[in-house]
Amino acid sequence: MPSYPVPLPLMVCGSTDDIIAECEVLQGWRPYLMEGDCCWEYQQGQHFFHFFQPTLVAKQILDF
Repeated sequence: MPSYPVPLPLMVCGSTDDIIAECEVLQGWRPYLMEGDCCWEYQQGQHFFHFFQPTLVAKQILDF
């Protein structure tokens, strides 16, 4: 999917040790982030970090 800026606040989340959506894919969003957008990386948890760390992910979403 092509990356490009969107006119709404954007939050991109990922895990640095994800073997499916690798770190480079997550970093690829950085040039397209605008003021108020967020790119959050969890250091471990692999592809299902949101399942295994729901409280941490919820906090990041609420802070966003």
